[in-house]
Amino acid sequence: MNSTKQQMEIRTFWEGQYLKTVEQNILTFGKELIVEGFITGLDQNRVALNVHYAMSLSSDWHLISASIVKNGTDLFSILKSDGKWIVNNQERSDLADCVFIDINISPFTNSLPINQLDFSKSAEHKIKVVFVDVLQPEVDLSNQRYTWLDDTHYTYKNLDSGFTRTIEVDRLGLVVAYPGIWKRLHSI
Repeated sequence: MNSTKQQMEIRTFWEGQYLKTVEQNILTFGKELIVEGFITGLDQNRVALNVHYAMSLSSDWHLISASIVKNGTDLFSILKSDGKWIVNNQERSDLADCVFIDINISPFTNSLPINQLDFSKSAEHKIKVVFVDVLQPEVDLSNQRYTWLDDTHYTYKNLDSGFTRTIEVDRLGLVVAYPGIWKRLHSI
């Protein structure tokens, strides 16, 4: 009997509707979850945009590390260790209460709280996240709320700006539709 645990890989493609982008996301399930995202298109000024992000997550969807490259330039290296957030080799005490990361130009990071939070105990969760604005570029704290509606629908609200959307997800918690922002083209 082969005791080697087989890894599963899912490739998801999203169309950015607010920014004109396409993302290919590769999620590999193993001892850890390994995520790679490739985003290409135009930014808000209609300038070419190419972003690559890589994340290592624990098997229960907690971030271990992330790196983000924009147009060939390293933007951010993010590490979460012993409850501390390290951004580009600098400890960020202002992010100490954050639980998740949110990369503003990818729908994938919505999957982190959807998969990790226990919605059976409470349908609504207010969370603090490390918000990565790839376009500015900057890393800040963001206050957000996720509300469970049913097994495939959640309401996301940015408590700082008031921005709200109902997100549709599949059985793995990956975004299918994020009205006006992203829609999934394909998943294999």
